[in-house]
Amino acid sequence: MGLILLTSGIIATEATVNLILVQRYQREMLEVSSYNVAFDFNRAQVELLRLVDSLKEQELRDGANNEMLQRQIAILRTRLTTLPTAIGSDSFVPAMAAKAKLAAALSFIEGAIRSSNPQQLVEAVALAERVTSSFGRAATIANVEQGDVVEQQRKRLTRSLAHIELLTYALGVLGLIMMVFLLNYRRRLTRRATTDALTGLPNRAALKELIETGMPDEGIAVAMIDVDRFKEINDNHGHSAGDAVLRLIANCMQRVLGPGEYAIRIGGDEFALIALGENADRRVLERCQAIEKLFKDRCLYHPDRATASLSIGIASAKTRNGRQIDELLIDADVAMYSAKSEGRAQIAFATEEFLKDAAVRKRLQRDLAYAIEDEQLHVVFQPIVDLSNGSIAYFESLLRWTHPQFGPIRPDDFIALAEASGDIIPIGRFVLREALANLRHWPDSIGVTVNVSALQLGDDLLVSQIGALLETHGIDPARLTLEITESVLVRNVHSEKIVNELQAMGVAVALDDFGTGYASMSYLRDHTFEKIKIDKSFVSAMTKPGNSRAIVSAICNLGRDLGALIVAEGIETEADLATTRAAGCTHGQGYLFAKPMPSADVVTFIRTWQRETHAERRAAHAAPKVPATKRKVA
Repeated sequence: MGLILLTSGIIATEATVNLILVQRYQREMLEVSSYNVAFDFNRAQVELLRLVDSLKEQELRDGANNEMLQRQIAILRTRLTTLPTAIGSDSFVPAMAAKAKLAAALSFIEGAIRSSNPQQLVEAVALAERVTSSFGRAATIANVEQGDVVEQQRKRLTRSLAHIELLTYALGVLGLIMMVFLLNYRRRLTRRATTDALTGLPNRAALKELIETGMPDEGIAVAMIDVDRFKEINDNHGHSAGDAVLRLIANCMQRVLGPGEYAIRIGGDEFALIALGENADRRVLERCQAIEKLFKDRCLYHPDRATASLSIGIASAKTRNGRQIDELLIDADVAMYSAKSEGRAQIAFATEEFLKDAAVRKRLQRDLAYAIEDEQLHVVFQPIVDLSNGSIAYFESLLRWTHPQFGPIRPDDFIALAEASGDIIPIGRFVLREALANLRHWPDSIGVTVNVSALQLGDDLLVSQIGALLETHGIDPARLTLEITESVLVRNVHSEKIVNELQAMGVAVALDDFGTGYASMSYLRDHTFEKIKIDKSFVSAMTKPGNSRAIVSAICNLGRDLGALIVAEGIETEADLATTRAAGCTHGQGYLFAKPMPSADVVTFIRTWQRETHAERRAAHAAPKVPATKRKVA
């Protein structure tokens, strides 16, 4: 490009110079052609011949004749000032010589006239004749040279015009070359702007162009593809391994594409597969299944990719008027995240029912931000019983949400929404405030437990806020237990620091849902927990054939060696109670004792429980039998 521009500049400069020369040559040729130098010398020659004739007249002393001679000499002297001495831009030497001879001759003739000497007159006539001959030769030479000058200027003009024509052609060719170059350069820039540098697939900009160019009226289907545990691959094996996974997905997608199908990298570890035309929904499903198989087969041979899998969401429309492609992408994205939440490595479809549920979830997530302000959230409490004597040791604070339109919302549904939106942090603060505000009205022997999410554990203000609440209500920190699941510890890299700060303050920390994670033993090794809660799935399976009873017994022995209390969740029957006590669990929680109750009923429940059962349980050290009055209170 630089060479083309430099060459074009040189050619344009050369053309400009030649254009200036053409104008100059035209002007000079016009001047030479319009002014005949030979004519001036011929006129001077004629006037000299008249002077010679007058000098030869016989009556030289006639006054009238002298006056005529003086006029002729005056005309010739005037001619001396007007005779040209150059032809065009070149000097005309014969003209200068002829003018010098004429000036000398006129001076001599004037002297001869005044002297009236016949001999001088004769010499004057001879001198005038010789000068006349010089002017004749000068006229002849001027005529020849003037023609030569015109021809020379014509040749120069022709040559310059030819040069300009050649330069014009050269500029035209360079212009065409430049145009081709710029078009190719623009294509390269467009290709670069619409192509993902890592995978070579079209990128989000290309997707936008595809949407703007229009779609066929018949059939659109899109799939959103995301890599499961992609962050773990980058963290554990480096970004080069992550890039290799992304290139592998792109290669798998390109291998299965057919006519009317497009593979696009949206960004990060997200890809889109678009099928247009007849049977688009069937074709996009078949392509996704083929991509899954190719990807899985190739990942098996690479240890750094072994954990990678694909979660896929698919949305389709029979006609373009039914759904636009950008809307389908949103639906497919929602379906893809649903596939992730359902266990990863699967395909989810954005059916009408699914989209309706997604719309409800979106509405709930939006309304959840105002649930505290609108007093839709409330905290209920479920007792945790000391199995050794039947006394109430703790109450677990549980959050409930009553939506004004949809009614009671399951905690499993709205807690996940709160974590996804970040609203779990203010909601968690609300639960802590409610739990501690109620705790101060209970006996000092009873504590409260509060569940803490991963986002809360990552809140830098959590420790200071808990300290401030304990001080405000005058509560012993030992009466507060924060329940943390293994998933919370996995998601928060600063968990050990926060847990240590809480325990240094005197707050107890419990490991909730123990046994459901994939690294339970490692967390018992790395952290100190005052309580370990066994997930209810193990408790409910203890009365059935299997290994659950042995697992629970092992956990109880482990907890006893670690100095931790063991709480069994989900005790619903007398059989559950008997097996958990026999296994060594120190505390129990479940519907057998009481269902979660409003805060206003807790004090009454505590009094009734203590009055009717406490003495009997402590004396008999037997499995507690829940009185009818308690069931009614619960």
